[in-house]
Amino acid sequence: CSGDSVKLDACAGFTNYQWLNNGVAISGATNMVYYATQTGNYHFTAANPSQCGVASDTISVNVNLSPSTTFSQIGSTCLGSNYSIDVPSCAGCFYIWEVDGIVEQSGLSNQLAGFVGSTPFTVGPHLIKVTVLGSNGCSSIDSIIVQFNPLPTITCSVVGNPAMLCSNNIYTLTASSSASNPSWSWTL
Repeated sequence: CSGDSVKLDACAGFTNYQWLNNGVAISGATNMVYYATQTGNYHFTAANPSQCGVASDTISVNVNLSPSTTFSQIGSTCLGSNYSIDVPSCAGCFYIWEVDGIVEQSGLSNQLAGFVGSTPFTVGPHLIKVTVLGSNGCSSIDSIIVQFNPLPTITCSVVGNPAMLCSNNIYTLTASSSASNPSWSWTL
Protein backbone atom coordinates (compact mmCIF):
# COMPACT_ATOMS: atom_id res chain seq x y z
CA CYS A 1 0.00 0.00 0.00
CA SER A 2 1.16 3.56 -0.55
CA GLY A 3 3.27 4.66 2.40
CA ASP A 4 4.47 1.11 3.05
CA SER A 5 7.68 -0.53 1.85
CA VAL A 6 8.77 -3.99 0.72
CA LYS A 7 12.14 -5.29 1.91
CA LEU A 8 14.26 -6.64 -0.92
CA ASP A 9 17.30 -8.74 0.08
CA ALA A 10 20.19 -9.36 -2.27
CA CYS A 11 22.33 -12.46 -2.02
CA ALA A 12 25.14 -12.31 0.53
CA GLY A 13 28.79 -12.59 -0.42
CA PHE A 14 28.82 -10.00 -3.18
CA THR A 15 30.20 -6.45 -3.33
CA ASN A 16 29.34 -3.27 -5.24
CA TYR A 17 25.58 -3.71 -4.99
CA GLN A 18 23.36 -1.49 -7.12
CA TRP A 19 19.57 -1.73 -7.08
CA LEU A 20 17.63 -0.85 -10.23
CA ASN A 21 13.95 -0.10 -10.83
CA ASN A 22 12.70 -0.68 -14.38
CA GLY A 23 16.32 -0.87 -15.51
CA VAL A 24 17.31 2.51 -14.02
CA ALA A 25 19.84 2.69 -11.19
CA ILE A 26 18.33 3.95 -7.93
CA SER A 27 20.46 6.73 -6.48
CA GLY A 28 22.02 5.70 -3.14
CA ALA A 29 20.63 2.14 -3.32
CA THR A 30 24.01 0.40 -2.95
CA ASN A 31 23.43 -1.88 0.04
CA MET A 32 22.52 -5.55 0.20
CA VAL A 33 19.03 -4.58 1.42
CA TYR A 34 16.68 -2.13 -0.32
CA TYR A 35 13.20 -1.01 0.78
CA ALA A 36 10.99 -0.51 -2.28
CA THR A 37 8.21 2.08 -1.96
CA GLN A 38 7.22 2.44 -5.62
CA THR A 39 5.68 0.20 -8.24
CA GLY A 40 8.27 -1.30 -10.58
CA ASN A 41 10.46 -4.19 -11.63
CA TYR A 42 13.45 -4.43 -9.29
CA HIS A 43 16.74 -6.26 -9.57
CA PHE A 44 20.31 -5.74 -8.42
CA THR A 45 23.72 -5.94 -9.93
CA ALA A 46 26.84 -6.77 -7.94
CA ALA A 47 30.33 -8.21 -8.16
CA ASN A 48 30.97 -11.81 -7.08
CA PRO A 49 34.11 -12.82 -5.11
CA SER A 50 36.01 -13.08 -8.43
CA GLN A 51 34.92 -9.48 -9.20
CA CYS A 52 32.76 -10.64 -12.08
CA GLY A 53 29.49 -8.77 -12.63
CA VAL A 54 26.27 -10.58 -11.79
CA ALA A 55 22.62 -9.59 -12.15
CA SER A 56 19.73 -10.93 -10.11
CA ASP A 57 16.35 -12.08 -11.25
CA THR A 58 13.68 -9.37 -11.44
CA ILE A 59 10.95 -9.03 -8.86
CA SER A 60 7.81 -7.00 -9.56
CA VAL A 61 6.45 -4.75 -6.85
CA ASN A 62 2.97 -3.27 -7.17
CA VAL A 63 2.11 -0.44 -4.78
CA ASN A 64 -1.64 -0.13 -4.33
CA LEU A 65 -3.11 3.29 -3.61
CA SER A 66 -4.68 3.84 -0.22
CA PRO A 67 -8.22 5.27 -0.24
CA SER A 68 -8.50 9.05 -0.02
CA THR A 69 -9.70 10.59 3.23
CA THR A 70 -9.98 14.22 2.08
CA PHE A 71 -12.95 15.59 4.01
CA SER A 72 -15.76 17.63 2.42
CA GLN A 73 -18.30 19.34 4.65
CA ILE A 74 -21.77 20.30 3.47
CA GLY A 75 -24.20 22.52 5.37
CA SER A 76 -23.97 24.82 8.32
CA THR A 77 -22.53 23.90 11.71
CA CYS A 78 -25.23 25.99 13.47
CA LEU A 79 -27.91 24.48 15.68
CA GLY A 80 -30.92 23.32 13.67
CA SER A 81 -29.06 22.88 10.38
CA ASN A 82 -28.57 19.79 8.26
CA TYR A 83 -24.88 18.85 8.21
CA SER A 84 -22.89 16.17 6.45
CA ILE A 85 -19.26 15.23 6.08
CA ASP A 86 -17.89 12.87 3.48
CA VAL A 87 -14.74 11.51 1.89
CA PRO A 88 -14.33 10.46 -1.77
CA SER A 89 -16.09 7.20 -2.54
CA CYS A 90 -14.22 4.21 -3.90
CA ALA A 91 -15.50 0.96 -5.37
CA GLY A 92 -15.74 -1.79 -2.78
CA CYS A 93 -14.63 0.40 0.14
CA PHE A 94 -15.95 -0.03 3.67
CA TYR A 95 -16.24 3.06 5.92
CA ILE A 96 -16.19 3.30 9.71
CA TRP A 97 -17.30 6.70 11.07
CA GLU A 98 -16.55 7.62 14.69
CA VAL A 99 -17.49 10.73 16.64
CA ASP A 100 -15.56 11.29 19.87
CA GLY A 101 -14.40 7.65 19.84
CA ILE A 102 -17.88 6.14 19.41
CA VAL A 103 -18.67 4.27 16.19
CA GLU A 104 -21.72 6.04 14.76
CA GLN A 105 -21.90 4.33 11.39
CA SER A 106 -20.15 1.57 9.46
CA GLY A 107 -20.81 0.21 6.03
CA LEU A 108 -20.62 1.25 2.39
CA SER A 109 -21.55 4.93 2.89
CA ASN A 110 -18.79 7.49 2.41
CA GLN A 111 -20.94 10.11 4.19
CA LEU A 112 -22.00 10.82 7.77
CA ALA A 113 -25.04 13.09 7.93
CA GLY A 114 -27.37 14.43 10.57
CA PHE A 115 -29.08 17.36 12.20
CA VAL A 116 -26.99 19.81 14.27
CA GLY A 117 -28.27 19.54 17.82
CA SER A 118 -28.99 15.81 17.60
CA THR A 119 -26.58 12.95 18.30
CA PRO A 120 -23.82 12.79 17.14
CA PHE A 121 -23.75 16.47 16.10
CA THR A 122 -24.58 18.05 19.44
CA VAL A 123 -23.41 21.60 20.19
CA GLY A 124 -19.71 21.78 21.00
CA PRO A 125 -16.45 20.51 19.50
CA HIS A 126 -16.35 16.93 18.23
CA LEU A 127 -13.57 14.74 16.85
CA ILE A 128 -14.85 13.03 13.71
CA LYS A 129 -12.74 10.12 12.49
CA VAL A 130 -13.12 7.96 9.40
CA THR A 131 -11.43 4.66 8.62
CA VAL A 132 -11.66 3.59 4.98
CA LEU A 133 -10.89 -0.04 4.14
CA GLY A 134 -10.16 -0.43 0.42
CA SER A 135 -11.01 -3.49 -1.63
CA ASN A 136 -7.29 -3.76 -2.51
CA GLY A 137 -6.39 -4.40 1.14
CA CYS A 138 -5.15 -0.86 1.79
CA SER A 139 -6.71 1.42 4.38
CA SER A 140 -6.60 5.06 5.41
CA ILE A 141 -7.53 6.84 8.63
CA ASP A 142 -8.09 10.55 9.13
CA SER A 143 -9.83 12.83 11.60
CA ILE A 144 -11.03 16.40 11.90
CA ILE A 145 -12.38 18.52 14.77
CA VAL A 146 -15.70 20.18 13.97
CA GLN A 147 -17.26 22.87 16.19
CA PHE A 148 -21.07 22.79 16.22
CA ASN A 149 -22.49 26.12 17.39
CA PRO A 150 -25.62 27.28 19.18
CA LEU A 151 -27.72 29.95 17.49
CA PRO A 152 -26.62 33.43 18.53
CA THR A 153 -28.79 35.47 20.85
CA ILE A 154 -29.88 38.96 19.83
CA THR A 155 -31.04 41.74 22.15
CA CYS A 156 -32.64 44.94 20.80
CA SER A 157 -33.60 48.04 22.77
CA VAL A 158 -34.70 51.64 22.30
CA VAL A 159 -32.39 54.13 23.99
CA GLY A 160 -34.24 55.81 26.81
CA ASN A 161 -36.91 53.08 26.71
CA PRO A 162 -39.85 55.48 26.26
CA ALA A 163 -43.17 54.17 27.44
CA MET A 164 -44.83 55.17 24.21
CA LEU A 165 -43.32 55.57 20.77
CA CYS A 166 -44.77 58.37 18.67
CA SER A 167 -44.43 59.12 14.98
CA ASN A 168 -42.15 61.91 13.78
CA ASN A 169 -39.84 61.40 16.74
CA ILE A 170 -36.25 60.18 16.38
CA TYR A 171 -35.35 57.11 18.35
CA THR A 172 -32.06 55.26 18.67
CA LEU A 173 -32.23 51.49 18.44
CA THR A 174 -29.35 49.37 19.71
CA ALA A 175 -28.68 45.73 19.29
CA SER A 176 -26.17 43.25 20.66
CA SER A 177 -25.46 39.64 19.85
CA SER A 178 -23.57 36.67 21.26
CA ALA A 179 -22.20 36.07 17.75
CA SER A 180 -18.64 37.07 17.03
CA ASN A 181 -18.43 39.68 14.23
CA PRO A 182 -22.14 39.74 13.37
CA SER A 183 -23.41 41.59 10.30
CA TRP A 184 -26.54 43.63 10.80
CA SER A 185 -29.52 44.41 8.61
CA TRP A 186 -32.35 46.57 9.98
CA THR A 187 -35.83 46.49 8.44
CA LEU A 188 -39.01 48.28 9.45
